[in-house]
Amino acid sequence: MKTIFVSSTFKDMHFERDAIQDKVLPVVNEAARRYGQSVSFCDLRWGISTEELESEDGSRKVLEVCLDEIDRCDPPMVVILGERYGWIPSDDLIADAAAYKKLQLDHLKKSVTALEIEYGALKGSNATDRTLFYFREITNHPPEGYGTEDAEHATLLAELKERICRLTGGRVHTYRVTWEEERQAFAGMDDFAQMLSGDLMELLRLEWEEQERMTPHERERRTHLNFVEEKGRGFCARQTLAGRYLQQIRSGQKLTIIRGEPGTGKSTLLSYLALALEKEGYETLPLICGL
Repeated sequence: MKTIFVSSTFKDMHFERDAIQDKVLPVVNEAARRYGQSVSFCDLRWGISTEELESEDGSRKVLEVCLDEIDRCDPPMVVILGERYGWIPSDDLIADAAAYKKLQLDHLKKSVTALEIEYGALKGSNATDRTLFYFREITNHPPEGYGTEDAEHATLLAELKERICRLTGGRVHTYRVTWEEERQAFAGMDDFAQMLSGDLMELLRLEWEEQERMTPHERERRTHLNFVEEKGRGFCARQTLAGRYLQQIRSGQKLTIIRGEPGTGKSTLLSYLALALEKEGYETLPLICGL
């Protein structure tokens, strides 16, 4: 199961997010099944209550959940930007969220959506290659709630779009919709869904075909490596403990046994150690018994 993170503002993107679930998902999964694969989308509309935004602790939790879900999901990531920049938390909350994931930001005046994009789509040299970017254009006057919030938000959104275009070399898809007052809905969602379905299948088919060519041994090894990469990316605690284990391994210690109750983070810690050692030039061979 591959889970793809969808990043956009919430209130003005319900039609797009509904189209992804109702029209894109069935088409992509029909293609995925031919390779024995499946796909889902992470839509945080159903996972975050706006009531949690009423306190600083609640807002901090929301930011952490957004970034943690990006770690949990697999590439590619889908980014959709319209005319709104989105909710901008306080500088302190953005700074805390950036520190939580060791993310370097050019400035702290960022919306939650912009933070998601910086972390999941623009961080790292290859991130943009595994992200699909879509900019929406409304061909007539947008209804209330779909236009820009104010001049400051409009400026920040323009800067974000310019940065995306620059970092991707212009590899951005544009789709156009028209507001129909009688239906209280956008015309053009079918075209958007068809565009996204085609782009996703083109991107994923290369991965699926590569897996299909693998021997059973190679496919098994890839399963374990994917598990380690997914778990290791989410490691952000117990840095002192991890550092001690890494030092013991570097010094030549032949065996390290980590014991703990189920759910205490043993697999995550071991995955982090494996990834850290790989970066240092060690060759690691993950074997996850539960798989």
